[in-house]
Amino acid sequence: MKRCLMVLLALLTLVGCSDVDRTRLKARLGGLDSQLALGRMYSSGDGVEQDEAEALRWYTAAAEQGHAGAARVVAIRLLTGVGTEIDVEKGAEWLGKAAQGGDVQAQVQVANFYQRGEAVPRDPVRAMRWLEVAAQQGSKVAARQIGQLYVDGEFGGRDAEEVATGFREAAEQGAPDAQFMIGMLTLKGRGTSADAAAGRDWLEKAAEQDQSQALVYLGYLYAEGQGVETDLDRAIRYYQRAADIGEPGAQHYLGEVYRDGRGVEADPARAAELFRQSASSGLVPSQNALATLYLAGSGVPQDPGEAAHWFQLAAKQGDAAAQYNLATLYLVGEGVPQDPVRAVELYTLAAEQGHALAQTQLGVASMLGEGAPVDPVRAYMWLSLARAEGVVRARAALEKLEPDLTPEQLSEARALASKWRAGHQSSAPF
Repeated sequence: MKRCLMVLLALLTLVGCSDVDRTRLKARLGGLDSQLALGRMYSSGDGVEQDEAEALRWYTAAAEQGHAGAARVVAIRLLTGVGTEIDVEKGAEWLGKAAQGGDVQAQVQVANFYQRGEAVPRDPVRAMRWLEVAAQQGSKVAARQIGQLYVDGEFGGRDAEEVATGFREAAEQGAPDAQFMIGMLTLKGRGTSADAAAGRDWLEKAAEQDQSQALVYLGYLYAEGQGVETDLDRAIRYYQRAADIGEPGAQHYLGEVYRDGRGVEADPARAAELFRQSASSGLVPSQNALATLYLAGSGVPQDPGEAAHWFQLAAKQGDAAAQYNLATLYLVGEGVPQDPVRAVELYTLAAEQGHALAQTQLGVASMLGEGAPVDPVRAYMWLSLARAEGVVRARAALEKLEPDLTPEQLSEARALASKWRAGHQSSAPF
């Protein structure tokens, strides 16, 4: 009865309220759509003052009601530190809930976590299962990743020869996607005998039907002279055909051709446009390439803010190079407000993936107290990991740091580094 009276009072209060107040009241009463709307409003600053922490609060409320898309948003924010401190364990837990709730993007990301051993122990079988779930819901990204895993020789517990036989049978019936896959498996000798000529023949058959991946890979073979005589003109023709039908990979490779002037006259503006096309499709290498052009002012006006935008998109997809580059922009305040704390958060994400330069920056930050508390033990840990990868600056920083450490601190730092190398990941939440 009391609950009913509260609801009635709230409904009466809605009369004469602004749209924002009305949405907020509905959200407080558990309105899922209103909670999602408030999350978007606070994230974008639409009708309210932008507040990422408040956005996270409302997305979390929606996620707690079982909304899979909201759970994915919460996970990404916890993993990247938007509106909150980075919490990989909680982020992975929410991502698992989103995947189990049917969110396709979360399912693909969970698969990637298992494939890379990021936030969970590496498990190619679980990775394949999540990709298959996403592919069954129509995810082309998942379908392509499954194909790439097969080409790389990871069959997720499947019998390799059986997989190859299945593709061959479909290819012989004229299915272009199967022709591409058996062509790649034959080139690589995955589940079947390696045969470069037969593999290219299958790719050509698929390309004749405008199978875009076959066009891209044939372009790559001729551009790099892998198993064939280098023929840049032919490579560019393949890339162009695939780019014309919207294949992001072809747009990227063609962008590299025009950026580097390889086989054509260099045209940075044309390169930037091609990178933009593929970057807008979510291709991480293109997002990084376009960001780099904006930093340099090559083919586009120099614009660090636009560079930060594209690095941000790639960083959200978990790309370590983008996380490192974006962190550096935050560190120096170029294109984004100077924020050493945010820089350290991003360096941490990249460093956890083994990015040696990010590990160096984290070590220096912990050594000097820039964006992070002074912590000589953690500084030594990160710098020693980077030194092992040959980073000269890490070696120089360690030479300054080591004499000031006690034997106990050195022992602790070395133990932390060994633990990191062994894989200090949490147990699987999904």
